[in-house]
Amino acid sequence: MALSTNPIALLRRKRLLVVVEGSWVRSGKQKTLKDRLIERATEVMGRWSCNRADVCLFTQPGYRELLFTHGRGAAYITPAVWVREEDILDRATAEQLWSVKVREPVRLLFAGRLVVGKGVDVLLSALRILDARGVPVTIDIIGSGDRREAFVEAQSAFNSVRLSVLDPVPYGAPFMKLIDGYHALVIPSLGDEQPRVLFDASARAVSSLASDTDGLRAHVEHGKTGWMLPVGNPEAWATAVERLSADPPLLRDMGMAAHRATAASTHRAMHQRRSNILREHFA
Repeated sequence: MALSTNPIALLRRKRLLVVVEGSWVRSGKQKTLKDRLIERATEVMGRWSCNRADVCLFTQPGYRELLFTHGRGAAYITPAVWVREEDILDRATAEQLWSVKVREPVRLLFAGRLVVGKGVDVLLSALRILDARGVPVTIDIIGSGDRREAFVEAQSAFNSVRLSVLDPVPYGAPFMKLIDGYHALVIPSLGDEQPRVLFDASARAVSSLASDTDGLRAHVEHGKTGWMLPVGNPEAWATAVERLSADPPLLRDMGMAAHRATAASTHRAMHQRRSNILREHFA
């Protein structure tokens, strides 16, 4: 949010639209005193702006609850989605892919930035627990970041866990095609951001094992379209990965349910809804 300009706009009697997509100060990283002070100041100013705005658009309910406490205007939840219409598998193709995958050993995928805030250390700890238990798990990691080397080193250290660190692929058709080969995505985020990869996976009829955060909770129905897990708990992640890796039919059912639930969630539809809201209030 352009927080510094919002008071000026109101003083000049301009109509105010606030769009809250995310917050770098609530990313789940370990925070210094300076970070905490900036976070607090940002939230106070954000709440002041949202409560005085004519229209607020939030990507998740958590931001609305935090910032729109006694707003005078209108507030809407409009999740950030980057899926194109051509990225969404048709149902017949999804069922055909699953008819093969359901008979194969489960393969999991992490796709995102390899940084602490994305929960990658939690995931790595969970994999170490599984390896110590002798549980056979197959997982691929794709992404870049300062924690990538830790996963590269772990590849040769595991015995029962099959870990592979892949080179990044372009976002779009190549990435969507990559997702097709997996049974589930893992999203162990620590922060409250709303990862777009959740919708990417759903578009390909692949469910997600996701942290129970504000940014993910609204889009995953536990046991139906995905699996929600405690934030930052390696033991819980290890237990869930072990259970679900032994149940391809459940992953198929959740993947197909996620596909049905998000069939209309596209980048175009997101902007169309936002456009309709703006016309309703500002036209």
